[in-house]
Amino acid sequence: MEQQNPIIQLKGLGKQFKTTNGTVTALDDINLDIYQGEIFGIIGLSGAGKSTLVKILTGAYQKSSGQIRLEGKDVTISSPQVAKRLGIAEVYQQAELIPEFTVAENVVIGYPEYSSKGFVNRRRLEKAVQEMLDRYQIPLRAEQKVGELSAALRQLVAIMKVLFGRPKVLIWDEPTAVLSDREVEILFRIIK
Repeated sequence: MEQQNPIIQLKGLGKQFKTTNGTVTALDDINLDIYQGEIFGIIGLSGAGKSTLVKILTGAYQKSSGQIRLEGKDVTISSPQVAKRLGIAEVYQQAELIPEFTVAENVVIGYPEYSSKGFVNRRRLEKAVQEMLDRYQIPLRAEQKVGELSAALRQLVAIMKVLFGRPKVLIWDEPTAVLSDREVEILFRIIK
């Protein structure tokens, strides 16, 4: 069987922060290969550097040293927008949604193919989002207002929003924190 190449490689990754008392090392010589289709968990004590690593991969922080390779090419992830363009996305523990918007509107925000000259093609976007909700068996309607949903259902909308962009790499930050057992089952089905 042929060995596939990692989708992400970290080589000698490091991150230092300057403080009034000198320099604090948050990450030191991290080497990691992550393969396409792999479900990979980073577990550690508070202060171990998990969030720092995620923030580097999603462009919120810049690495101090080392190399990041995506699909075999060196990349510089200088901002969250660059991470998104590269296909790296994160589902945050707290859903960042607009309560006055529908599920469909929240999911497609930022995707220009659903608007033309400033006008939204509502029928097209609701159809695309409903198909996605149905595919993942999420008990929502695309035209529902997000402000009327429970915290758990909002989290599922936030997950759909990220998946709608078809990322190559998806990072989850404690995604089960606000979900019921039934919703955790839906989440695990989505992850698989």
